[in-house]
Amino acid sequence: MNMVSRCSCIDNVISLKYSNSAHISQAPIESGSFVSYNKVAEPYKATVQLSKGSGGTLMRGAFLAQIEALAKSTLKFHIITPDYVYANACITGYDTLREAHDGAQLIKVNLHLEEVREVIVQYETEEVKNPDDAKPKDGGEKQPQDASNLVIT
Repeated sequence: MNMVSRCSCIDNVISLKYSNSAHISQAPIESGSFVSYNKVAEPYKATVQLSKGSGGTLMRGAFLAQIEALAKSTLKFHIITPDYVYANACITGYDTLREAHDGAQLIKVNLHLEEVREVIVQYETEEVKNPDDAKPKDGGEKQPQDASNLVIT
């Protein structure tokens, strides 16, 4: 969802800061060494700076109220740039800024967004008449049994 089309009271989108990183798991091994394995991508984070300076006190108040409502929601947004579309971001927080050199009426809002990754969970059901006919389930690794107790006939 395009943030600007959703919040029609925005005057400008001033900037976008985008961050994407990954984490590499590490574990210690003997003699003070360590091993690195399993690179995992972190969700991307973005900060979009919006501004509102036009309109009266009522319009600026409506702008802030709409930002507050969107920040409390679970809506997902697409961050659309001329070069790329960053999909499925949710607002995780925001901060506002007024500076003397911009004038008392100009409000700047930094929206902090983070990627939401959705997965599709598949559940399977199996109907059998006799419970012994059910497919065996993998129960994980089993403890070995003592061979001395086994009797060969």
